[in-house]
Amino acid sequence: MEKVSESPLLLKIQEALHDLQEKQKGVQVSIIKEPIEQEDEKTGNTFLVKWLCWNIIDENGNELTEPKLEIVHKDLNEEVILFDLQKFFPEHQVIVDNEIYLEE
Repeated sequence: MEKVSESPLLLKIQEALHDLQEKQKGVQVSIIKEPIEQEDEKTGNTFLVKWLCWNIIDENGNELTEPKLEIVHKDLNEEVILFDLQKFFPEHQVIVDNEIYLEE
Protein backbone atom coordinates (compact mmCIF):
# COMPACT_ATOMS: atom_id res chain seq x y z
CA MET A 1 0.00 0.00 0.00
CA GLU A 2 1.24 3.50 -0.80
CA LYS A 3 2.52 5.32 2.28
CA VAL A 4 0.05 7.92 3.48
CA SER A 5 1.38 11.47 3.66
CA GLU A 6 2.43 12.98 6.93
CA SER A 7 -1.11 14.28 7.50
CA PRO A 8 -2.14 13.31 11.05
CA LEU A 9 -5.76 12.96 9.87
CA LEU A 10 -4.89 10.57 7.02
CA LEU A 11 -2.64 8.56 9.33
CA LYS A 12 -5.47 8.16 11.87
CA ILE A 13 -7.89 7.07 9.13
CA GLN A 14 -5.33 4.62 7.73
CA GLU A 15 -4.87 3.08 11.18
CA ALA A 16 -8.63 2.76 11.73
CA LEU A 17 -9.10 1.09 8.33
CA HIS A 18 -6.23 -1.30 9.03
CA ASP A 19 -7.63 -2.27 12.46
CA LEU A 20 -10.98 -3.42 11.04
CA GLN A 21 -11.33 -6.90 9.58
CA GLU A 22 -14.32 -6.15 7.33
CA LYS A 23 -13.42 -6.09 3.65
CA GLN A 24 -16.15 -3.69 2.49
CA LYS A 25 -15.57 -0.46 4.34
CA GLY A 26 -15.37 3.22 3.61
CA VAL A 27 -14.60 6.58 5.10
CA GLN A 28 -17.11 9.28 5.92
CA VAL A 29 -15.95 12.82 6.70
CA SER A 30 -18.10 15.81 7.54
CA ILE A 31 -16.51 19.27 7.72
CA ILE A 32 -18.01 22.64 8.58
CA LYS A 33 -18.20 25.02 5.61
CA GLU A 34 -16.86 28.19 7.23
CA PRO A 35 -13.96 28.52 9.66
CA ILE A 36 -14.71 29.52 13.24
CA GLU A 37 -12.65 31.30 15.86
CA GLN A 38 -10.99 29.02 18.37
CA GLU A 39 -9.20 30.22 21.51
CA ASP A 40 -5.94 28.68 22.65
CA GLU A 41 -6.56 27.83 26.31
CA LYS A 42 -2.90 28.38 27.24
CA THR A 43 -2.21 31.69 25.49
CA GLY A 44 -5.68 33.17 25.07
CA ASN A 45 -4.91 33.87 21.40
CA THR A 46 -7.63 33.17 18.86
CA PHE A 47 -7.24 31.64 15.41
CA LEU A 48 -9.51 30.37 12.64
CA VAL A 49 -10.05 26.62 12.30
CA LYS A 50 -12.52 24.13 10.92
CA TRP A 51 -13.98 21.19 12.79
CA LEU A 52 -14.51 17.89 11.08
CA CYS A 53 -15.94 14.55 12.12
CA TRP A 54 -14.82 11.26 10.59
CA ASN A 55 -15.57 7.59 10.99
CA ILE A 56 -15.30 4.29 9.17
CA ILE A 57 -18.50 2.93 7.61
CA ASP A 58 -19.62 -0.32 6.01
CA GLU A 59 -20.98 -0.67 2.46
CA ASN A 60 -24.47 0.35 3.68
CA GLY A 61 -23.24 3.50 5.42
CA ASN A 62 -23.48 2.03 8.92
CA GLU A 63 -20.83 3.21 11.36
CA LEU A 64 -18.07 0.71 12.13
CA THR A 65 -16.21 3.13 14.41
CA GLU A 66 -17.27 5.88 16.76
CA PRO A 67 -17.18 9.31 15.12
CA LYS A 68 -14.04 11.30 15.95
CA LEU A 69 -13.83 15.09 16.04
CA GLU A 70 -10.73 16.86 14.74
CA ILE A 71 -9.63 20.47 14.37
CA VAL A 72 -8.08 21.20 10.98
CA HIS A 73 -6.62 24.17 9.10
CA LYS A 74 -9.13 26.86 8.11
CA ASP A 75 -8.38 26.42 4.40
CA LEU A 76 -9.17 22.71 4.27
CA ASN A 77 -12.38 22.01 2.37
CA GLU A 78 -14.48 19.08 1.20
CA GLU A 79 -12.93 19.01 -2.28
CA VAL A 80 -9.38 18.66 -0.89
CA ILE A 81 -10.47 16.00 1.59
CA LEU A 82 -12.29 14.02 -1.11
CA PHE A 83 -9.27 14.18 -3.43
CA ASP A 84 -6.84 13.07 -0.71
CA LEU A 85 -9.04 10.23 0.55
CA GLN A 86 -9.65 8.89 -2.96
CA LYS A 87 -5.93 9.14 -3.71
CA PHE A 88 -4.70 7.39 -0.55
CA PHE A 89 -7.59 4.93 -0.09
CA PRO A 90 -8.76 4.12 -3.65
CA GLU A 91 -10.16 0.72 -2.68
CA HIS A 92 -12.62 2.25 -0.18
CA GLN A 93 -15.88 4.12 -0.55
CA VAL A 94 -15.48 7.81 0.37
CA ILE A 95 -18.21 10.20 1.49
CA VAL A 96 -17.42 13.84 2.24
CA ASP A 97 -20.13 16.29 3.22
CA ASN A 98 -21.00 19.25 5.45
CA GLU A 99 -23.43 17.37 7.67
CA ILE A 100 -21.77 18.45 10.91
CA TYR A 101 -23.36 20.60 13.59
CA LEU A 102 -21.41 21.94 16.53
CA GLU A 103 -23.03 22.95 19.77
CA GLU A 104 -21.77 26.14 21.36
